[in-house]
Amino acid sequence: MSINKADLIASLLVSVSSSTKLLDTEDTIVTSTIVDNALDALSRLAPATGIDTISLQSGVQVYAAPDNIWAYKETTWGIEQSVRPWEPGYITRLPDVTYNEGNIYFSFAPTSSMIGNLGSRFTYFYYARYQVNDGVIEIEPRKQSLLLLLCQMEVMKLLVLREPGTQVTTKTSAGKIQYGSPKLALNALDEEARRIAQTL
Repeated sequence: MSINKADLIASLLVSVSSSTKLLDTEDTIVTSTIVDNALDALSRLAPATGIDTISLQSGVQVYAAPDNIWAYKETTWGIEQSVRPWEPGYITRLPDVTYNEGNIYFSFAPTSSMIGNLGSRFTYFYYARYQVNDGVIEIEPRKQSLLLLLCQMEVMKLLVLREPGTQVTTKTSAGKIQYGSPKLALNALDEEARRIAQTL
């Protein structure tokens, strides 16, 4: 499922109501930054899981990672082996795997015997970043309201810096609420976002 970035921004501007007059919402850099920051927050708060497969090569320790990865999660490679722990050929030590700067790193390069016994296809799960591609955001329907909430939080962060003493209004699942300051709104939105994330 996907949503258009333009539709998300339109919904955001409606949801923060009169607070939009305090921002230059015609500035696409401002609105794009709001959406990008909210997507980063969503990736951390309610991450999506991606899957990828690497063709292992003996002696090779570093492999290119998918574009949308932000953290390595886990793999089942090597957990089940065709030989028992006390039999010859059992692999007793597997490399640790991490992600950094666009690459998957093995703590030591898989050996030819390791690949021969466990297979060359290393399939793993990773935490995927939510991002905008050609104006579209791929996101599960159940997380769309949370994304809008996180966008509202980004608006309040800007207003904390620009108009810290101004009353603001937000529209959430609890209805339309007016707060005495952007900071109060930010705290309330943060609490609601964490509550929603726990239900996903």
